[in-house]
Amino acid sequence: MPDFSTLQRFADRAVTPDLIDRVLGRVVERVGPVIEDVAMDATGMEPSNASAYYTARRGTRHKGYVKLSLVVICGCLLPLGLVVSRGPRHDTSEAADLLDKASDKARPKRLFADKGYDAERVHEFCYRVWKVRSYIPAVVKRKDGGIGGHFRSRMGTVPKAYGKRWHAESFMSGLKRTTGSALTSRKDNTLDAEAALRVLAYSVRH
Repeated sequence: MPDFSTLQRFADRAVTPDLIDRVLGRVVERVGPVIEDVAMDATGMEPSNASAYYTARRGTRHKGYVKLSLVVICGCLLPLGLVVSRGPRHDTSEAADLLDKASDKARPKRLFADKGYDAERVHEFCYRVWKVRSYIPAVVKRKDGGIGGHFRSRMGTVPKAYGKRWHAESFMSGLKRTTGSALTSRKDNTLDAEAALRVLAYSVRH
């Protein structure tokens, strides 16, 4: 057996969120689920085990958190796309990379997401590049109450099936209940890798 430090150095160098995303693609390929609807969402993972009470007593606070952005297959709850970044930042910041990764693996019929992903460019990618219908409630930003954008203007109502958006939140909730919401790594790259590996481990487990 190799020394643990050999494995640690290998993991430190080779294990990345992009690698885990490709492995997730193989898992989806092997399982072969019927993919009709997907849901997109994001959640935060704490970069320390220290509680909010402890950090407050010390007079310090977390500078940020590790942000997991996922496209989840509705029904089987397997991730179709994974991006790891730093928060807080707007969800649309990761949307382009996330959708690009998901589109490499499958073409569902519909994508559901919450208002955090309300952007014309998100709809444009789904309709024109991925050929997928997207449903994202529009946030009214005009003083006259109008909604700008060719695709955003269609989001006055969403179909009943929009309730499937909760499948992404169900995945996030199960992930945190099973693996915890606090990461144990200390370096930036290993924090990213650990967050991605937790997604993979939970996906294979359930």
